[in-house]
Amino acid sequence: MYGLEVLDSVAPGAPLCLAYSESEKFDGLEIALKSGQLGGEHFFENVYRSGSK
Repeated sequence: MYGLEVLDSVAPGAPLCLAYSESEKFDGLEIALKSGQLGGEHFFENVYRSGSK
C-alpha cells in the first residue's frame, strides 16, 4: 500500500480509510484505524455501516 484516504470518522481519532496499492489484493481495501479504548461499545458496527456497500 502506498496511500490511505480517510473515508469517514467512525469515532474521534478512529478513521475508516481506503487503501491504495499496486497490488489488486490490497487496492480498495477499507481499514479502520483504532487504538486503545476509542470508539465505544458499537465501534465495529459503526465501521460496518460506514463502509462501502
